[in-house]
Amino acid sequence: MVKKKTKSNSLNESGSQPKVLLYIEEVKPPKGMPQRECIEWKRLNRKIGFWVQCCNRWCLKWRYLNISDPADIPSGWYCSMSPDENYNSCETPQAVSFCKSELLDARFTIGSLVVAKIQGHPWWPAMVDDDPEFLQFYWPSRTSNAAIYYHVVFFDVEEVSRAWVKRTLVKPFNNCPELQSQTVAVRTKKRLDTCIAMAKSAAKLNVLERLKKHSFISRFFGPVYSYKHDIDRFVKEHNLPPFIDSDEEADNNQPVDRQTSNDDSKSLKRKMSSDDEEEIPPEKKVKTGENDDGNAQDEKPENSGVAAVDTVSPNRTPTENSPERENVAVIELSSSPVLT
Repeated sequence: MVKKKTKSNSLNESGSQPKVLLYIEEVKPPKGMPQRECIEWKRLNRKIGFWVQCCNRWCLKWRYLNISDPADIPSGWYCSMSPDENYNSCETPQAVSFCKSELLDARFTIGSLVVAKIQGHPWWPAMVDDDPEFLQFYWPSRTSNAAIYYHVVFFDVEEVSRAWVKRTLVKPFNNCPELQSQTVAVRTKKRLDTCIAMAKSAAKLNVLERLKKHSFISRFFGPVYSYKHDIDRFVKEHNLPPFIDSDEEADNNQPVDRQTSNDDSKSLKRKMSSDDEEEIPPEKKVKTGENDDGNAQDEKPENSGVAAVDTVSPNRTPTENSPERENVAVIELSSSPVLT
């Protein structure tokens, strides 16, 4: 007698989180474009989508979703949920264009709402955002397709802060247990609650609207220091995979049929490793702030899970010798030209 398969033994648990891989096609900004315009141009022209694995354990096929926010992917995702009628059945073969080595193992993308942790400070709502100097929102591992750091900008009304944070210290904003269960000082909690409300409001916007309102360059109007002139030495000292400047990328701006075309898919420039946690992106000093108890907090130690932090006052253009200017991007280099 053949035992009939039931829903319980053919599907993963309904609340299971599907595996997700990021498709990202970077495009080359026009040469000579000012830094702020480059960031905005890349934001509009970068192509992003997600490949999601069906949670049916008898299927496990990957399907492409033309979405820009992974928060739109529900727990317990199945082929039947695909809006593409050509690929919304577990009986349909996987698209030939799927190539795992060309995709990024990244849980978040630019504009994703997250909660990030810096040593000495509570979990704080933030948004994944492009680093204004490197024009990218993730830092890859050296040998496989995994993002090991994310660049985030924190929600706040008092300061504009950004940081490169280790992936293990970046969580989804929605229903984040770390954010809900932590204990903070009364003074900090009032500020934190305001920032949580800001993030909830941002969640109602689409990604482009969210970035236009809450990105680092939308909130901070001062100069941003650059260390790209000395990037080769910095990459070597910190054992990083090579940084590829957008001006050096090949011109390949043609749209791709994600489900059917494999030859036209643009592969990532780097091969990265998910377990290479010691690789860290550019490291900057952190402005002295307050810890959870309201006491002064010194600069963050190297192994805090945060590789770089800028903290500045919002809507102010720092002067040459002002503290705000010193904290825009304090880095360990002898000279730092300013990007405008």
